[in-house]
Amino acid sequence: MHLEDVLYDVAIIGSGPAGYTAAIRGGQLGLKVALIEADNVLGGTCLHVGCIPTKALLFNAEIWDHLKHAPDYGIAGIGTPQLDWAAVQKRKTAIVNKHTKGLEFLMKKNKVTVVSGYGRLTGPAKDGIHNVPAESSNSRPKTSSWLPAQRRARSSASSPTTASLPTSRSSRFPNRPSRSS
Repeated sequence: MHLEDVLYDVAIIGSGPAGYTAAIRGGQLGLKVALIEADNVLGGTCLHVGCIPTKALLFNAEIWDHLKHAPDYGIAGIGTPQLDWAAVQKRKTAIVNKHTKGLEFLMKKNKVTVVSGYGRLTGPAKDGIHNVPAESSNSRPKTSSWLPAQRRARSSASSPTTASLPTSRSSRFPNRPSRSS
């Protein structure tokens, strides 16, 4: 069966925290969900290079700082601590991998179809159906599929879109007096 042959209740672009949460919840509610992700792993920037790896490294730094000042805490006999950077990186990678595997499990458990590729929003629905194009991110030559969906969502915090924003305070808040008034 091809992706184009399935009518999804919702197609979600991006598997970061908002995307995977929406996909899991949709699956729990019995919806037919497609989760489109450009990377070869789920979790987005937060899980792979942002929040989670940073927190793992910060925890190591905190432990290191405590060990350097062990006598101040009444802990004797530690000697001179030495940092094993390879072990620090190994721990961080293990944490990220554990969460990645957990997301893969949750997608299967909640019957979410994971599509590897780049999705994009193309305009309004036609006859109540959105066609979300998904171009493969890991095949040569590039292939495209159209995922028919009744609803769609974009959750891509690490690659935001830009919009034209007003620059003067009066145009942003037309009913509010300026501070100098």
